[in-house]
Amino acid sequence: MTRVKPAFDAAVKTAKSEWDRLRSGKRPIIHIGSATCGLAAGAGALTEEIRRELRRLKVDAEVVPVGCIGMCFAEPLIDIEVPGSPRVCYAGVT
Repeated sequence: MTRVKPAFDAAVKTAKSEWDRLRSGKRPIIHIGSATCGLAAGAGALTEEIRRELRRLKVDAEVVPVGCIGMCFAEPLIDIEVPGSPRVCYAGVT
């Protein structure tokens, strides 16, 4: 058990650090629902298309595949979070 605790603590520290970096940045964050329902509805291809479009438009944004956003019937779902603004959810994104 003692070998697991340091590895777990290190993983938690890394996750917290990444979360703090993500939340304190000045870049927009695009959360893409990529649980099983999202992937079945096309979230994998959508993620790549969003990344391509951001590069084409020269938009500096963080694209984050996430687990279930909660409305499986409306997949694919993306949430866009612009610093200083509320997080907005879009459904049925193609």
